Amino acid sequence: GRVFDPKLEGDPALSLTIGLPLESDDCSFSFSLQNGIGQHTAWVAEGPDTVWDGTDETGVVFDPGPATLTAIVDCGEDAPMTIEDTVWVIRLGITAIDLRSPEDPSGEVPLAFHKLSLFATGETPIGEQPEYSLGTTVTATLSDVDNDDGRPRESIPRWTNPDVPPWIDDGTPAHNVPAAFVAGSEIIARVRFGSTSVSTARGNAVGVFGPTPDDVPRVRLTETMASARASERVEPGVTIDHMIEPARATMGREIRALSWTFESKNEDGSWVPMPGTWTTEHTLYTLAGQPALLDGTSEELASDITWIGVLSDTAEALEGVEAEPGPVLDALRDYLFEHEYILYDPSISEYTEFEGTYIYWSSITADLSGFLDRRSGLSLYCHSMSCLLSTLAGSVGVNAEQLVLGVGFTTNLARAAGTDDWGSWGFNSHSVVSPDGGLTIWDSSIALDGDDTPDAEPVEEVMPRGMDGAEYLWRLTYDEIGIVNGGLCYRR
Repeated sequence: GRVFDPKLEGDPALSLTIGLPLESDDCSFSFSLQNGIGQHTAWVAEGPDTVWDGTDETGVVFDPGPATLTAIVDCGEDAPMTIEDTVWVIRLGITAIDLRSPEDPSGEVPLAFHKLSLFATGETPIGEQPEYSLGTTVTATLSDVDNDDGRPRESIPRWTNPDVPPWIDDGTPAHNVPAAFVAGSEIIARVRFGSTSVSTARGNAVGVFGPTPDDVPRVRLTETMASARASERVEPGVTIDHMIEPARATMGREIRALSWTFESKNEDGSWVPMPGTWTTEHTLYTLAGQPALLDGTSEELASDITWIGVLSDTAEALEGVEAEPGPVLDALRDYLFEHEYILYDPSISEYTEFEGTYIYWSSITADLSGFLDRRSGLSLYCHSMSCLLSTLAGSVGVNAEQLVLGVGFTTNLARAAGTDDWGSWGFNSHSVVSPDGGLTIWDSSIALDGDDTPDAEPVEEVMPRGMDGAEYLWRLTYDEIGIVNGGLCYRR
């Protein structure tokens, strides 16, 4: 190849080889390069194979553009052979990346932050701001790929705070926030390449392909990213859509590293890998489907956009879980019931509030932002436990409504979340979660007795995860009860 970028990561040195017309062990080889602004370097090699790292005799990187390569071969018998060719120095900085669904937008899941600052809540949708922007936090005036001193700009690191957005009101593009996709959906990386670099030798702005960009041999992406289609042409300022590996088939969080490698076209039509790599890292969450959430904006509550904070908070519990309603509800139910600090307490109504009459409310709201902070403690009654389970499930794409059971009954033996003791209680109501109107039940508040006498010792513990609805009611109580209310919960 004759094209390379000396500022890429790795060892971006151009390999140079002289093809000899005859075999001889007594030849000497010398090389020199010079470009149009007078940068020059020369060296002697031990054989016909050598490399050039893109710098001049003072160690300064050559400007983008053509450089004349001269090789002199002296085999001692005839006059030395002089060979000239042109090599091209270019810059391949990536200035922005968005991860998107290629054609079917149902695979891409909108996300939002749930705080305006560390001390104030207020939903902040990502909206039209690019999920991944590889601009720089350093003030630079000359270039979109280099700092003003000629050093290449680094990729913006992943944003690790799941609650507060990394940009400010003026839209500063110094962020690399997470994205979410439905399991198995296709993903494209929409990549914008820079157009202006900085001359390390002179300190002024220069085009990334040099003074004669139309003369540069064609450059494209390679297939090293497991792309379904490669060969996108790379040019100054161009934006391309490049297919990358699809979203995982299982739930959880993935740190996706993308290695951007390139190849150039030789005069004979062959494609040759270019040395060096540009690497970017991205946080991806896998969801079971589009969010199943209520839009509460008309009530000054949260919209129906999934919060990044929820995905971060439940990532460990959902890691590797099959992206189907049953397994997802199992994992989230266990996350709440087996939480190290959560205590089910029927007397404490933290994290929920309702409109209308108790039990028969017209709407109920989960204080999800407060729960993510655990700022009201970790003692919750059943309506909070079920509302949180329903809302967490809806946030990752599983539609499972809160169902209220009642009214007035005595339980069989049960064990409350966060406790070790079994007992029987008098309830005026109890609430659970179901994706199918009560045919199957998930209860994150209590464990039940799973034997043939659920009201008596000994106890054979069973977790109500996807339990048949009729069986659940029988194990919960011998009293006649049913579903008296239901629906999704709002969030704030």
